[in-house]
Amino acid sequence: MKNLSVLVLIITSLLTGCTTRDISAEKGEKRTKVGIVFDIGGKDDRSFNAAANVGMLRAKKICR
Repeated sequence: MKNLSVLVLIITSLLTGCTTRDISAEKGEKRTKVGIVFDIGGKDDRSFNAAANVGMLRAKKICR
C-alpha cells in the first residue's frame, strides 16, 4: 500500500509539472486557466465537491 501511495505521488508530481505553451500570454494578455478535479461523488454531491464547483463558477463569473 505504501509503495502504491509513493507511485501515485510521483506520477501526480510529474503530470502537474507538464504545461503547454500559451501564445496569448506571450502577446502580453494575461490569462489564467483554472481546473477542478472531483472525486467519485461528482460535482453535485451536496458536499465539498458541490461547494468547490460553486466557488469555481463564481470565480469564472467575476474574472470575465
